[in-house]
Amino acid sequence: MSVGRKSNRSEVQNDHSKSMDGLVEGAQAVIAANPDRASREMGLAPGTHVRMLRNHPRDHAVVVALGDARFFVSRPIAAHITLK
Repeated sequence: MSVGRKSNRSEVQNDHSKSMDGLVEGAQAVIAANPDRASREMGLAPGTHVRMLRNHPRDHAVVVALGDARFFVSRPIAAHITLK
């Protein structure tokens, strides 16, 4: 039963993460919108599946995985990338 609870908590947490900077480490999401042209051109486009690798509040950037690629995304840009 504790395993089921843990799973449900992470699902709820993922549902409440509206922006990339709110995604917890290890969680996965799909980019819904990204107003930043440069990061869209690098591959952070709507419909892209991402996995959060590192998200520490004191860091200036988050680290996300897109398949085999790893990206450092500045926290201000990550705050504007919405997820679903």
